[in-house]
Amino acid sequence: MPDIELSFHAQDMLKERNISVEWVWETVHSADQNEFHVEDGNWHYTKAIREKDNRILCVVVN
Repeated sequence: MPDIELSFHAQDMLKERNISVEWVWETVHSADQNEFHVEDGNWHYTKAIREKDNRILCVVVN
């Protein structure tokens, strides 16, 4: 797993959307599903967040 840094924009969006940074790391490190999208060259990670009524968090890493 490569080192991942959150951009300032990502940090702002997490605050605005009330998404925990811990949920982001949990999603990347133990995703329910992950896949590489050739079209955009990014990894897409998804995970159901139990604390948010199992809503799905999608994290895109480029």
